[in-house]
Amino acid sequence: MKIHMSIETAELLREMLKEKNKKAIRILYKGFGCGGVTLGVMADEKRAEDSLYDIHGLSIILERDIEESYEEVRILYSKTPFGPKFHIALPREKPAEGI
Repeated sequence: MKIHMSIETAELLREMLKEKNKKAIRILYKGFGCGGVTLGVMADEKRAEDSLYDIHGLSIILERDIEESYEEVRILYSKTPFGPKFHIALPREKPAEGI
């Protein structure tokens, strides 16, 4: 699994961890809609069944089903009046042959 994020994104996530008194960021399923699967991030602690990655000195937790479903993800943020909003960008899926 490749996890991409800018150093600025990592710093903002580090601030969020400090505020919430947590040690790692979890990438998780947020939902499913007409645009496909949506993943998100939250401050959390590692569980025995999770995988742990270190990106820019930041601990990133992945559940095995997410890790097995995607080759790479990108953690992005946008500025809002209420602070940064984090989201996960997935690579576009290739259409099945014959479609």
